[in-house]
Amino acid sequence: MKCVQNKVDGHKFWVDSKYEMTNSKILGGTRYRLVCSAFDTKKKRKVAIKRVRPFAKDEWEETQALREVFLLKRLRPHPNVRR
Repeated sequence: MKCVQNKVDGHKFWVDSKYEMTNSKILGGTRYRLVCSAFDTKKKRKVAIKRVRPFAKDEWEETQALREVFLLKRLRPHPNVRR
């Protein structure tokens, strides 16, 4: 997998080179999580990419981020969840 850096509305995303992000926009997020749109050039479909940053300022935010990562890993057999 070859990763490339893309900027979406001033935010950096490191993604596989198969994702086209020229017309991407931020779909939502919080201080430590952002979701943006992208296009998968191999499967020819729109996708959403989530970036999780490990910079929690307090224990509650840290716990929430870890819980989210744990749940996403548990959903991994689902075709819409990728690492």
